[in-house]
Order: sequence, then C-alpha cells, then structure tokens
Amino acid sequence: MRTLLATLALVMFLAPPAAAGVVTIDAYNQTVENSRFRLVFDYDRPDLVRLVVYKDWSPVRDIAGEDEQAKEYWGQTLRGVASPGFVSNNQLEDHTWEILTSRPDAAVVRVTSQSPDQPPVTTDYTFVADQPWYLVKRTVRFSQHPDTSAFQMYAARVAFVNTYRALRFRDITGAYLQRGYCYAGCVTPNWDGRWLEHISITNTTGFSVAQIYPASVAPGTPIVRGFGPESFSGWVARLTPGGPHTQDVTEEMMVAFSTTPGDTATLDSLWWFFNHSSHTLAVPPASVTGRLRLSASPNPAAGPVRFAWRMTLAASARLEVLDMAGRRVALPFDGDAAAGECAAAWDGRGTDGRRVPPGIYLARLATPGAVATTRLVRLH
Repeated sequence: MRTLLATLALVMFLAPPAAAGVVTIDAYNQTVENSRFRLVFDYDRPDLVRLVVYKDWSPVRDIAGEDEQAKEYWGQTLRGVASPGFVSNNQLEDHTWEILTSRPDAAVVRVTSQSPDQPPVTTDYTFVADQPWYLVKRTVRFSQHPDTSAFQMYAARVAFVNTYRALRFRDITGAYLQRGYCYAGCVTPNWDGRWLEHISITNTTGFSVAQIYPASVAPGTPIVRGFGPESFSGWVARLTPGGPHTQDVTEEMMVAFSTTPGDTATLDSLWWFFNHSSHTLAVPPASVTGRLRLSASPNPAAGPVRFAWRMTLAASARLEVLDMAGRRVALPFDGDAAAGECAAAWDGRGTDGRRVPPGIYLARLATPGAVATTRLVRLH
C-alpha cells in the first residue's frame, strides 16, 4: 500500500495545479483537488484520507505523511473498538467510492462501507472551489444492524500528525484550553460544542486543522481525546455513551485548514457559516449499498472466482486484483462494460501465469464515476 501511495503522491505532485475556482476529481485515483488543498483517499479503506497537501502551508508537503507510524487521517474512525476512545482495523470491509456531484465550483463524493456484524456506514464529502475546508456528513445505518457500542466507534473525526501536537478548544465558561492527547483515551467534559483545533508548529511555521460542529451539539458535550493503538497521532471526537441504537444516526462536521492556529475569530466565523449558510449540494438519495457494488464468489476461494457487478450506464471498466501492498497481481477485466449485470472470472493466477500465494487480496473495480472494492481471501 505504501508503494502505491508513494506512486500516487508522485503523480499528483507532477500534475498541473488545480485552477482557481475549480474542483478537479478523479475516481480512478480517488483524488480531489482545489486551489487550496489536494487529497488522496485510501484504496483499501476509503473512509480514510491518506495524503493531504495544504497548499497555503506548503504546495508539495504531504501533511498526512509527516508521521509514518500514523494510520488514521482526516474525518473518519477506523472500524471496530477495543476500549473507550480506541479503534482497531480488524474488520474486513466492502466499500464504494463514488462521485455524486461534480461541477467546476463544487463536488460531492460518497463512501459507502460495510463490515461483518456492523451497521453499514455512508459518508458524504462536499468540496468547494477555493475554500480551505471540506464538509463531512456521515450516516450510521443502525436500522440495518442495531448496535450497543458508543458512537465513538463510528464518529466523524480527525486524526492529526505533525511536529508539536496539541489540541485547543473552549469550555462552557469560554476559557481557551490546550490539552495533549493521551494513550488511555481521556474523556474531557464541558466542551462548548463548537470546534476542536489540532495544532502543529514546525520551526516557526504553524498551522492547524479544525473540526467544526453544528449548533445542535450541546454545550457541555464530553469529548474523548487520545492516540493509538493503530497510530501515534493525536485525535479527538465527541463521545456518546453506549446503549441500544436502532435508528439511523447522522453526524456532520467541517474540516478546516489554517496557517494561523491562534485565530479563534476565524474558527468562530466558520462555525457561524457552517450553521447559518447553505453549505449543502443537491445529491441523490442516500443508499446503503452505493450505486456500484462488486461481489466475489466464492470467497474465501481455493479455485476460480466469479466477480459480478451492475452498471447503471454503459462505460469503461477496469477490474484489478491487488495484493495488500497495492501491487496489481491480475487484471480479470479491462474494457467496455454494458449497462446491467456484468461478470468476469479469475482463475487465481497472477500476471506471470502462476497461482498467487494464499492470503488477502483486494478486488478493485474502477469506472469513470465510481470505484468499488472488496476483500478476497485466497486459500491453498
């Protein structure tokens, strides 16, 4: 995966910069760029944004790559929970990354993920040209799979890495507080419910990433802050106690970049904008499965595998089998696919004609507007 991400980063750095006033989006590479930042979503876990270049701070420096130990970034938790405030990526996932709306001035990307014994999760990202922020709207489908875990397990959040990490926020008295992250997942009460700011200072250069919340978050809401076990990066999210959850729950937040970490007036202005302005775009109705879904049968498999998917419109499609390092091991389909039900077979052999070793692989189907991925287990 690191090899693949490094290649993507090189391609992005060599590509022409995005023009002012334009959002450019690439489904195959799962990238979004405007004049202020560029993002690359993770192939394996597209709930996570793996590469972040904030151009106001540095036109080429990858914020997310500052700490190679870090595995959590920019907007979502990993799936699964070990203890309060902790997360671990021990669930296999099927997911779809799709472009819902793409205009020169704005775009919406939807990530739909499903894991065994967990509720499906749909996350919409809204990007606007020339703005140093994007919006996250996440719906946990408890109606499809009830759960008793704390919402912390699914909460939209930011994990932040860079030299000198600190968290800043205000409490209900208005006091401006600064705290560190803690390995035990510390619960902190009496947050004012507006914003949480992750601070970085490199030499004399400072910048921050803020999580800005809707006005519906009540003052006094507790937050949990911590780091690990998947990462040494600091992160924070609001905490909702565990209990029976049977109805769908939607959370929203703004992720905002800044080169002036101490400018609380800007954060307050963004909070007002987030809560009083029209910051949503018309998108198709939310779905649990996404508009493109890839299946593999049998799975696990020792012999041939049949891949199946459905196209709403005729378009080009590429179906690849990747190892967990992101290297292509097979190309079962690459060409034009008709609208409707489609299928391709794979005999379990690599491009060299030999059977691939047993293990976990990614089957990845890419079309001009969406990418669907499923994990495939090869047996002896």
